[in-house]
Amino acid sequence: MRRLVSLLFLFSLVACGSDNCRKQPDPNFFAKKTENLPSFKEKTASKTGLGAGSTDWVQVFKPDGSLQCGMGAAISPEEMGKELRDQGIRIKSSAKQNDSLMRIQVCGSPTGMINVYEIQSSNLDMVKKLGYKELKSIKK
Repeated sequence: MRRLVSLLFLFSLVACGSDNCRKQPDPNFFAKKTENLPSFKEKTASKTGLGAGSTDWVQVFKPDGSLQCGMGAAISPEEMGKELRDQGIRIKSSAKQNDSLMRIQVCGSPTGMINVYEIQSSNLDMVKKLGYKELKSIKK
């Protein structure tokens, strides 16, 4: 037992004798590694074809209609998005996700799945009239 403790003590002395244990971390390490990468805004603007002077975007959602126990048919984001496009609303992105709220587990109650769309903030009042809500209104 004494040999084991002695070996562990020696090992720790030898291991910390190297330069890495006493070296202070460089506070600019991350900045140096990322200085030549394009910024997020540049990547987003080039992907969407939008310039630097683009409008603000907001995320809105609407339940997809699915009910527990398969009692309601879910509407896909593409199908529900037609409703917005028919009103002349431009959709930047769409996705299906869970609203992450707790739900009662009873057949026929909503599943909590929602269709989320990113639209121009100038169209927010119009989509609210269609039954959509802002995603940030969900209390998490």
